[in-house]
Amino acid sequence: MAMKFGFLTEGDTPPGASVAERYHEVIREAQFVEEMGFDFWGSSEQHFTGPVATISAPEVLYGAVAHATNRIKLPLSGRLKTPSMLHPCCMEQRGPCVTPCNSLVSCCSTRNMK
Repeated sequence: MAMKFGFLTEGDTPPGASVAERYHEVIREAQFVEEMGFDFWGSSEQHFTGPVATISAPEVLYGAVAHATNRIKLPLSGRLKTPSMLHPCCMEQRGPCVTPCNSLVSCCSTRNMK
């Protein structure tokens, strides 16, 4: 088994930039990571952390990243599934995106299901 290399981000937004601008940059970063030959790109899910981390719905961002890339794997590196943070219906919708053992699997791209 070969060693895999990847890039993980929290999508922190620097002072003076908007979250929308940062999301576009994050997508371009994922494209660059793929161009550089990395095996995976990932992000965690954060809430209420201000400009430090701005990705509150990674499955939405992952759809855009999957559309903008071709080969790179998109593992979910951290997810919140706590009732105090998410409505039960949202938790149920998000459930299929991770395996029961919470391994690094994303439902956002069919290329990860092989």
